[in-house]
Amino acid sequence: MKILKSILSVVAAATIVACGHDVDDYQTNNRMVEVGFSMPVAVDQRTTIGEDGKTTHWEAGDKVALWARNSSGDYTLSGSTFYLHHFSTDYNRAIFTATIPEMAEDTYDYMFCSPLPKSTNGTKVTYTVSSTQDGTYQGEHDIMIATPVTAPALEDAATSEFEVSMHHMMHALRITIPEGRNLFGYRFTRLEIPFPIPVVGDIPLDVKNPDADPVYSNLSNTLVIENANGFDAGDTIWAFVLPGTVDGTVSYSVKGENRRSVVNDYPMSRNLQSGHVTPISMATPELYLYTVFYIRIDENFLGEDFNSFTVTDHNGNQLGSFMRNAENIYPLEFFGEIDLSQHQNKDLTITFD
Repeated sequence: MKILKSILSVVAAATIVACGHDVDDYQTNNRMVEVGFSMPVAVDQRTTIGEDGKTTHWEAGDKVALWARNSSGDYTLSGSTFYLHHFSTDYNRAIFTATIPEMAEDTYDYMFCSPLPKSTNGTKVTYTVSSTQDGTYQGEHDIMIATPVTAPALEDAATSEFEVSMHHMMHALRITIPEGRNLFGYRFTRLEIPFPIPVVGDIPLDVKNPDADPVYSNLSNTLVIENANGFDAGDTIWAFVLPGTVDGTVSYSVKGENRRSVVNDYPMSRNLQSGHVTPISMATPELYLYTVFYIRIDENFLGEDFNSFTVTDHNGNQLGSFMRNAENIYPLEFFGEIDLSQHQNKDLTITFD
């Protein structure tokens, strides 16, 4: 299911008021002009996804990078930043603006990418799909490269139009937790998913050739979704991953403030195509058995504050190590089934540093 692959009509307009942000320094002898272009939008937001689960829309704060190559093969614009400045009065177009050196009359090849890349070297750009994401629809991971188009210069006193086809380069996961299927039993703040293939890392791309196969680097098989607000039944979790074919066992587990789940495994055979969404209906794993004892230090007769302390049992086994905190309350945690009978009527030793 495609996120979006639309034809965008771009209109240069020199009369638009620009923000005066970063510009290229290629033609320093030319006067600077304020220009902009507009992209049609379905609604006034972009980096949230539409209710259809496919369409994305521009939102305030979005930026695009623009390259312009003249008929001699020289780049008069090379990754220039255009900022979403405002929307048209009927909100059917988003207007991006920048201040650039005046372009000579010529025919240009234009190339776009969004969001702004992590690094740029000529027409080659690098993005990173993070191993830890927050579960919202993050525009920074919805990487788009345009098919290059040929059109006249962006002129100070004229308007030119050309069409741009934007390609979504990553794959999106849309994870929903049905009502009654949070078997963990608590709101959880972390979802960890190890895949049998690399799913996150650095992505080098060339805006001249968006169809070229990228060679990924700094790869990891583990995707982590972490959000302090947490997730529960009825919530939707978004994640972006590298395109690829998954054919093997995928595991996942969740964790709350003090509790964690067991690990669930399931077989998965699916081609994660760029520009597509994989919908996943997920029942959380069940709660991993968990016991906690809270050690509270009410008074200190050491004569000075301690830095840390350790707790050992009667057999000399270390049960926990803690740094001093302001509350002086420390959780001694046990995961899984434990036999507490061996500790009954036995002393624990606390050693302060």
